[in-house]
Amino acid sequence: MIRSDNIRVIPDTLNNLIVAVEKGHYRIPQFQREYVWEKTKVLELFDSIYKEFPIGSFFLWKAGRQHNHLFRHSIDLQIAPIRDDDDVSFILDGQQRITSLYVTLRGLAAGGTDYRRICFDVKEEKFTHRDPDTSRFISLRDIWQSNLLAIARHVPEAHQDALGRCYEILRTYPISIVQVGDKDLLAVCKIFQRSNQSGKRLEPISKLFEQDA
Repeated sequence: MIRSDNIRVIPDTLNNLIVAVEKGHYRIPQFQREYVWEKTKVLELFDSIYKEFPIGSFFLWKAGRQHNHLFRHSIDLQIAPIRDDDDVSFILDGQQRITSLYVTLRGLAAGGTDYRRICFDVKEEKFTHRDPDTSRFISLRDIWQSNLLAIARHVPEAHQDALGRCYEILRTYPISIVQVGDKDLLAVCKIFQRSNQSGKRLEPISKLFEQDA
């Protein structure tokens, strides 16, 4: 782990990232845009993970509790509401990727898409959006949350290695988290604007300062 007084670069795993979101440790601030990724981009993201390609770092702001009111639900992630005394980090860059990973592995619905239908094709070793079955097209939600041995009993022996590889990579895939601390809201907004890959401007920042007063 690389660390200075105000910034930490933390090596972590996809498994720990999903757990941190589920527990409410990582949250989405008001100034992030809505979740907009198409299914094709989600499939490409998991393909990159399976092929062990890099998917980019995740940029977080470890905010003080006085900023907890900046949290919002962009979609229903089935996470408990934030409390005044919670210690959280806000996602500055990586919201679309994190949300895609989370709704798929948790089998949630978002924007009219049922992410339980994101499947791993154990024969072709690729990802697709379709109704799962129990032998070839396995829902990533089931691979993530179910007993691997129970799933493997229904998969032809010739494809069990691919299933095991998918399960192992989802658990151990390495990620990098850049965490910023000891920054006020103005500095964080500037960081977000510079790091935001979409190039979108934030919603009127003055409104955030009015809320943060």
